[in-house]
Amino acid sequence: MISAPYTPKRLLERAASIDKQVEKWSGNAGYADTFRMEAWALRMAAAAATAGDVDKTRHHTISTAAALLNWHRHLSGTSREMRPGIDPVERGIETECAQ
Repeated sequence: MISAPYTPKRLLERAASIDKQVEKWSGNAGYADTFRMEAWALRMAAAAATAGDVDKTRHHTISTAAALLNWHRHLSGTSREMRPGIDPVERGIETECAQ
């Protein structure tokens, strides 16, 4: 992801994917669910690659890389946004839980 020659559009897609993974998975039921999502996305990328679907392969690869980047940020202490099992209100990104 770091040195691949992509257009500005692709770079924006990556940034959006990184943010989307935080929104979608950071307040989930637990760490294991996030790892299951990453494993699922890798399986989907492999299946798409086997089928010759380059766009879907790229999509699932970028989604997985984005989730793993967020985990790296959490483990290194550079960002605490990716915190599975932690309520979004407790994390400070929402003011009230949706009912």
